[in-house]
Amino acid sequence: MISKSVSARPAHVVRSAALACVAAAVGCALIGIVVGHPAWGIGLAVGLAVGAGNGYAADRLLLVGVPFVATSMLRIIVLTLVALVAGLTVGFGPAVPVVAGLAGAQLILAGSAVVESVRR
Repeated sequence: MISKSVSARPAHVVRSAALACVAAAVGCALIGIVVGHPAWGIGLAVGLAVGAGNGYAADRLLLVGVPFVATSMLRIIVLTLVALVAGLTVGFGPAVPVVAGLAGAQLILAGSAVVESVRR
């Protein structure tokens, strides 16, 4: 999704997605606190923040020359293990918003790639 075929500026795609994830994380944390569900808001914020790192990992691995399919599988496995460890550590109920935040970060990254490809 962030390869050179989609964008001549993959770092721009990753940076804009990371900024959007940070903004969404702050918004989720604040809204969660305001509506009386701080665990959900902070959980979503943590998931968004961790998920934002996925784009940077993809970008760096592509620069090294690792095939995108291989990096995708590796990153999916790592993110799944992070979610599983979080679930085992704090219980699976509190881990749900973290996993939802991870998913949201991936949607933001995909949306950033789509916006960049439309601009081309």
